[in-house]
Amino acid sequence: MPAGPRQGRLFPAAAPGRSSRRRLAAVAQAAASAAAAPAMARGRLWLCLQFPQLPLEVLAEADAATPLAVLDADRHGRVAVCNAGARRAGVRAGMPVAAAQALLPRLRLLPRDTAAETAALRRLGDAALLFTDHVSPLSPAAILLEIGGSQRLFGSPPGIAARLRAACAELGHAPRIAVAPWPRAAFWLALAGRERVVTTVECLASELAALPIASLPWPSARCEALRSMGVRRLGDCVRLPRAALARRFGADCLLELDQAYGRTPDPRPRYRPEPLFRHRLELPVATAEQAPLMAAVAASLRALQQRLRQRQRVVRGLWLRLEHARQPASLLQLRLLRESGDTQRLLELLRLRLETAALPAAVTALVLQARLHPGSAAPSAGLFSVQDSASRPAGEAELKALLERLQARLGREAVQGLRVAGEHRPEYASRAVAPRLRRSNPVAAGDPPRPAWLLPVPRRLASRAGRPLQAGPLELLRGPERIESGWWDGRDIRRDYYVARSRQGRLLWLYRDLRDGRWYLHGLFG
Repeated sequence: MPAGPRQGRLFPAAAPGRSSRRRLAAVAQAAASAAAAPAMARGRLWLCLQFPQLPLEVLAEADAATPLAVLDADRHGRVAVCNAGARRAGVRAGMPVAAAQALLPRLRLLPRDTAAETAALRRLGDAALLFTDHVSPLSPAAILLEIGGSQRLFGSPPGIAARLRAACAELGHAPRIAVAPWPRAAFWLALAGRERVVTTVECLASELAALPIASLPWPSARCEALRSMGVRRLGDCVRLPRAALARRFGADCLLELDQAYGRTPDPRPRYRPEPLFRHRLELPVATAEQAPLMAAVAASLRALQQRLRQRQRVVRGLWLRLEHARQPASLLQLRLLRESGDTQRLLELLRLRLETAALPAAVTALVLQARLHPGSAAPSAGLFSVQDSASRPAGEAELKALLERLQARLGREAVQGLRVAGEHRPEYASRAVAPRLRRSNPVAAGDPPRPAWLLPVPRRLASRAGRPLQAGPLELLRGPERIESGWWDGRDIRRDYYVARSRQGRLLWLYRDLRDGRWYLHGLFG
């Protein structure tokens, strides 16, 4: 019989006293499951990134030249992980701290930072999304990727593994990498330090059989019990009767074994990245100079650019929080008129914003935050070289860029747009709003003219024989246009408006107040 029955010992084995019918049923069940395993693996391939040194890699104090050990947060008084200098002296993970210090008195002990580890795994998960849409985090310190559908884009599994190793190295992490047809099998191989690329079910059985029981993420009581029974490797455990194994260690033990060998489905939840980007950077020296601050901002924007590229997102604004030692933090807000993924453009706008910011003290750290929105970070080109003027007016992008630079330099309150209000009184006929580039409706031929510049307060003019004067008599070109309104709110007006021309040729908008007969200048035409 082929190799299937050897793995089939995980299924009910026929006892010597049972009938031949039950014996045949058990053999048929094992054969059917062995035949189904390759069918389940077709087109599916899982890669596991396991980070054995993650507790050390996330600590800023970690120095490779100094023997270091991180304390286990769950098991007090024991070593969670140590660096190469400590391992050369005999220190091992799981060792009591007293024993480790007896071996190496100058061993430096650091507390474990689980929050930093979680943040690091999130960054690694975001980086993994570049290669596949099915990323699943796993404890302890591991990430699973389904790469079966990624081979057409990124090449063979060894090539994908090399790319992922380089991406993790850029983030400061060194993973163990294993590839297998099943997620749990890939995880167990990586956890045991067996960095293999196993693409077939037939080869996977021998690789799993060689795994030490002590390397599996099983409870220590289960591993000790199996060791007392003489079971040292996973292959020995597979040969045990299923019923006895379930009675002794529970049904979850059988479930994990079946998932590792591909006999039971092993669904994995997908990683959902956070929609809010946040990057904190501590400065080596507190400073208020623009050059080092902009260098730190550029580093944060590079991290933002990587996130935007990974997730195909854009931003519509940024928040830059500048922290001080003994002063409240300074907050700079940047809002964009058009969504963007161009970090060079964002860097220029933040530079203009920072030039006008009055910092109360030197900056010790900065935090860059942005909410990510669906969209492409790369600009999309049109099918033809000539843009459709009806859908995208010429110069619109340049005008938006100019408005953003003005807002960054002068402040959002200094750059405003105008919106027409349903009001006849000129003082209340428009509202200040955020600038938006919208095509306005053309003025009808019969509409009365309105000036582009309206004085904040009408200016009284001298008159002679009922004619207005300004450095000489004014020529009335058009009018009167009578406006009577506002009786309901106590700010009523009764005016006759005219378009006039001065001796210098300037066009003026003026009116005669019907209540006192005086002339006033109210606006200037361009």
